[in-house]
Amino acid sequence: MHEDEAPGYARWVAAWAPLSFRTALALTLAVVGDCSDTAAVGDDAGRDRDGSRYDAIVTIGDAASDGAQADASAADAGSGPACGGDCDPRDPVACGSTRCVLSTGAPECAADGGSLPAGAVCEHAGDCGPGLACFADSATGLGVCAELCCPGDATCGAELRCAGSGELVGGATTEWAHCLNVRACDVVHPEYVCAAREGCFIIDSDGHTECLIAGAALEGEPCAQPADCAAGGVCTGIRDKTCARVCAIDAPRDCGTGRRCEAQAYSPPGTGICRPSLP
Repeated sequence: MHEDEAPGYARWVAAWAPLSFRTALALTLAVVGDCSDTAAVGDDAGRDRDGSRYDAIVTIGDAASDGAQADASAADAGSGPACGGDCDPRDPVACGSTRCVLSTGAPECAADGGSLPAGAVCEHAGDCGPGLACFADSATGLGVCAELCCPGDATCGAELRCAGSGELVGGATTEWAHCLNVRACDVVHPEYVCAAREGCFIIDSDGHTECLIAGAALEGEPCAQPADCAAGGVCTGIRDKTCARVCAIDAPRDCGTGRRCEAQAYSPPGTGICRPSLP
């Protein structure tokens, strides 16, 4: 191109370059956009085909999301303690500025609460201080303030047991229990010592017994701890433990037809468990 042609060419570029530039830019963007879409699809498809990569990305993301949703839903639902209720009466700040009181079958937040200490005689379910409830004493017929616990938790420590009838003064019953001293009992006649919802359980290989809140596992069903069994049962076995029925040696008919009462090494004197009769 000659120098004298440059100004004319420059004018041509000035006139047409913007249109060409816009067209080229649009085409470029379309191609880039199309390539981006293709890359994304290819990447997703790669993850679809590559199970480990797909699972690692998607599962972790889902797990984090699910965890957050589960936590949020639990918080939103105001999930209460295992023994039921709107709040945990063992927690002094469960209701903020008010008190979590067990005065009916389930604890709830209340504006007022009592102040009587553990062991004090009480007349109304709400008379006792924080963490306590007024339980009916079957022996005296009076109400006694006692430390609340939920069966299976560690509230009572090693020296006490979470037990009792679950009956509050006034007659209401609750899933909650209270901390009691260890009570040895008679496996054949648990009613002599144990409360209505308790059983007398053999707790070790030496035949020691305790009153504990009874479980629901019936004879022949699996168990892990003594009180997993229903009242009248014992958790026995070496590897696969199951509930067996406790019986009195002098009353073999208690085991039913075709069975006998057979003493075991752990059986308290005069007792055994029901076994099939010998041929």
